[in-house]
Amino acid sequence: MADLERFPGELPKGWPYAIELRNKHWLQPDYFGCLSRHRVTHVFNSWEAMPAVSEQLAVPGSRTNPSLLAARFLLKRAANTRKR
Repeated sequence: MADLERFPGELPKGWPYAIELRNKHWLQPDYFGCLSRHRVTHVFNSWEAMPAVSEQLAVPGSRTNPSLLAARFLLKRAANTRKR
């Protein structure tokens, strides 16, 4: 968390920033609080190892930046797809 807390302060000013997680265990109040303090947007995503976007939206504090909402709806490639 200490590294995440420092990171936004080292970025160039004037740009909107967002963080996309691929680990559901980070979806905790400390993570959302850190992003909120720095006005960094949590990216809601449908990655296979993450809870559904609707579940992420229901987590208190998950909307970390009131001026920006971001989502990525990633699709898992079908198991029977072959390379040609």
